[in-house]
Amino acid sequence: MGNFRKALNSYTSNYSVSNNMCECDAERVACTHNGRINVDVVYATATLIMCGVKHIMRTGNLKDAKSLADSIIYDIGGDTYDCHYNSLFRDTGVKVSTFGLIWADFGKEAVEKACQILHEGETYGSEIIMNIVESIESTIVRRVDELTFEEEYESEKDLFYLMEMLNSSDDDSIPRDDNDNDRFTIAVNIAIANILSTIDRIFESEVTRYYVERQVIESTILKGQVLILTRPAPFKRTIENLSKTQTQTGCLSDLEIAARQIKFVISPSNPGGYIISTIKDQSDKTRAASTTRKGLTYELIDGVTFNQSHDIARVHTLPAAIQLCEKSLEE
Repeated sequence: MGNFRKALNSYTSNYSVSNNMCECDAERVACTHNGRINVDVVYATATLIMCGVKHIMRTGNLKDAKSLADSIIYDIGGDTYDCHYNSLFRDTGVKVSTFGLIWADFGKEAVEKACQILHEGETYGSEIIMNIVESIESTIVRRVDELTFEEEYESEKDLFYLMEMLNSSDDDSIPRDDNDNDRFTIAVNIAIANILSTIDRIFESEVTRYYVERQVIESTILKGQVLILTRPAPFKRTIENLSKTQTQTGCLSDLEIAARQIKFVISPSNPGGYIISTIKDQSDKTRAASTTRKGLTYELIDGVTFNQSHDIARVHTLPAAIQLCEKSLEE
């Protein structure tokens, strides 16, 4: 994980919520309704705060909201970011929520700013940012769309259900109590934490994928059949996905061709030494594993240990790992 606590604190401690204009002296203000706390408005609010909005005004008076210059008005008044008046639908037929409308315009900015804090000093490209934006849109955003217009909560343990339990009453006709903004803030902070943790997880996954793909091209030996990684990294999914790629033209990229040649991966082990892992042939899921079991014996190299199925071995040095792979490929 990156600097998660630092990032979360930088957002949750730097905004305020009120129900009147006199407190709206922040540089960036957003306005929404002061009705029930619901996941749609909560996640839309979280996104705007991650983009630098410093104050949220919850009001039932649209005139107040529109009197604030340069404010972002959402889920109220029939403007651009009000899902009740837009006619946008997903390819699944589900209507786009207010959160979906906000994410479409502000998601990239939110992800960029979060990554700058979470992974300060690290180098990453715009493609990683867009992959994160699209991944969140296809998961969290679309789930909120469904809950807003189509579906019910999966269980009482559902995060979205728990957010709506922060309402003081199930009856919209009952006035909100004095602690309503406090509960709204709690819900928004939970949403910020959820989005941040998702960004962090996807970022780590994307960086790892790029690293493994680069190593596949640059760091194979023994006629491309052995990949050597310079640091521990989860690699199997990346290699297997590249090996399973199907194209309409039948043409594979150099990366995909290289991935299909790999039989073994050598990577450093955190306790020390090196681990050799078998990559199963996607066209014959037993071929590489059976070759390994037949070719590797305990007597080949001093100090080698195996897992029960003999498809993973641990050795003390890199030369020993290469020797073990070489002998396995000779079988």
